[in-house]
Amino acid sequence: MATGAGSITGATAVSDSTGTATVGSWTLGTVAGSNTLTATAAGLTGSPVTFTATGTAIEGITLNITNPNGASQYYVVVDSGGLASPLNFARTVPLAKTASIVLSVPAGSGYRVRVMTVDSLSTSPLSGPTIRAGKRLSGVAVAANATTTVAVTTQAMNLTLTAPTSVTAAQGVAVQLGLRDPSEFFVTPNFCGVVFASMTAFTTDGTAGYISICRAQTVIGRDSMTVLDTLPPQGAAGTLYMQGYFYAPSLTIGTSTVYPRIYSPSKERSEALRAVSVTALTSAITVSITSPAARRYFVAVDSGGLTNPLVQVINGTAMTSGTVTIPAPPGTGYRVRV
Repeated sequence: MATGAGSITGATAVSDSTGTATVGSWTLGTVAGSNTLTATAAGLTGSPVTFTATGTAIEGITLNITNPNGASQYYVVVDSGGLASPLNFARTVPLAKTASIVLSVPAGSGYRVRVMTVDSLSTSPLSGPTIRAGKRLSGVAVAANATTTVAVTTQAMNLTLTAPTSVTAAQGVAVQLGLRDPSEFFVTPNFCGVVFASMTAFTTDGTAGYISICRAQTVIGRDSMTVLDTLPPQGAAGTLYMQGYFYAPSLTIGTSTVYPRIYSPSKERSEALRAVSVTALTSAITVSITSPAARRYFVAVDSGGLTNPLVQVINGTAMTSGTVTIPAPPGTGYRVRV
């Protein structure tokens, strides 16, 4: 080895029957520049022979990551800094609370780097990863022919589902999803949250009927947001089981598309679903109707503290009278429209 401070294995090589001699391996030095390897055969014309390889510096970012949880899968998005489009990266490493990953990023400044840590219990980490922690960095610079090393301490993602502990069968269920996202990848204006809900307990994430939660959205800074909405009345007594869900913009990495997500409570982590007790109604509003001949009566009750209108329909032929009974919680100020 003449230059380059690299290393070789099998340095003492003997030619075979064809006159060919090989070394086990040649590892270039850690400094960019020329590396040479010299082969000598005593008594042969042309000896010695020198082989030259030029090592170029890696240009990019090294992230030394510390997590609150063990992880083996990471997703990183680098943008801003003059990039025409974001650079998306996926990295698989041994399961641990720390990791060092290298990203190829051109020289520049003002980069935003967003790191997402995949939950170690995620059942689809390479396509629909459940994100457990994250962090955003800003103003990262990369010098020409150099690597910038950055320490990253991720913080836990937090999705909270808020709902009443009990409702009547005729009441809508007011729900709120609150998201804190240290990666700042999920907090996207005009994105809705989702609530999966069923009167039967479910054991797998995202397998119940779902309702988009979009009625009122509030973005709080760069890393937090809330969304509000109301689930329709359940109509029968029992227990309503619910799970909150948020999704992020998809990532294209090579030929793959990745859909980051977060559930709360998480069945992957064996967490108990949010339970709302739905009680039967013992009170009602009865409306007696007299009319010209009709084939259908619509009756709607609202106001009086109701979250959603209560509606009943009677169908018939040439009806001139009828009685409609609508279960309603005790209260005052109801408006009845026929």
